[in-house]
Amino acid sequence: MVALECYCAFTHVFATLNPVRSLFNWMKFIVLLLSLHLAATTFAGESSSMVLPPDCGIKSVKDFGARGDGLTDDTEAIQNAISATTGQRLLYIPDGTYLISDTLLTAKSRKPNDWLTFFSMQGQSRDKTILRLKDHAPGFDNPEKTKHMIRTKQGNMAFVYRFANFTLDTGRSNPGASGIFYIS
Repeated sequence: MVALECYCAFTHVFATLNPVRSLFNWMKFIVLLLSLHLAATTFAGESSSMVLPPDCGIKSVKDFGARGDGLTDDTEAIQNAISATTGQRLLYIPDGTYLISDTLLTAKSRKPNDWLTFFSMQGQSRDKTILRLKDHAPGFDNPEKTKHMIRTKQGNMAFVYRFANFTLDTGRSNPGASGIFYIS
């Protein structure tokens, strides 16, 4: 976490000195740092907690109105956050229980062929960052017709997607619910 904080502070200073550097290259480096941290804590067998500094430029679902209180339906806020990551590519989810009632699409909009590429969704901690499907959620009740909590583009077209450090909970009485639709 210290390395990430230092990196974000350095990035802010460097961006003011050299605006020619592409944000995309910086984001790739941040994703690499997050991946290394996740790999290190996964192999250590512990659930890590990663807090991002507020000035590092990475968007959080809370920036879009998600509450994470386990009571409020956060579906629209999280979908808006996902859709707005077109230039950002990394979406951060702080600890909390985020109630959802419909499928979250990794897309810029609900229009066909409007899917994101190079997208990462990073939770603060595996055990305390929870996306929970509402109990008895409409459309998730038929085990013969699976409906996913998170859906990526169908086929082998989900270019460089990464989901890390959060828990998906299908709730109660949702026998047709599935976690993530992802074909790599």
